[in-house]
Amino acid sequence: PSPRREPITGLAVRDRLYWSTQTAIYTGPLGGSSRGATQTLFSQEQLGGLMQALQGGGSTQITDLAVSNGSSSLYITFLTSGTSQIASAFSFRIGGRTLEQPTKLMWDCTEGSLTIGLAPSAIYLSSGFGVYAAPAPFTAQDQAKRVFKVSGASGQQIADIAG
Repeated sequence: PSPRREPITGLAVRDRLYWSTQTAIYTGPLGGSSRGATQTLFSQEQLGGLMQALQGGGSTQITDLAVSNGSSSLYITFLTSGTSQIASAFSFRIGGRTLEQPTKLMWDCTEGSLTIGLAPSAIYLSSGFGVYAAPAPFTAQDQAKRVFKVSGASGQQIADIAG
């Protein structure tokens, strides 16, 4: 099945292409559709329960993704908007062409949307105003710690982070 035409929110290139939209996660061959079919790793319906649990009366969307070397783990950030904005990070084990049960990092960010930079043993999460680090892979008991903060007086923001 071909994904709906939605903006891509995250992209990772490993042994395959991995990408997210605001509501789903896909994978496909590096050579594009001429090399094989696109596969849905997590559909809007599958993410529905997870996203509904995060919503708390607001709306939730996927904001970024990263895939570990060896394509064994996938990391996703969500932004939940309602009376306040809360960003969260999850990891999934990739089992074949499917995602297994997610693990939520025991930490939420109230500084807006997050982007992901992935290093061999750490995940870096960047908001517009700071960079946070957590172990990769992380457990449900792990928390991100601030490693960099942008001064509010500077008028500057972090636009992106690369791993």
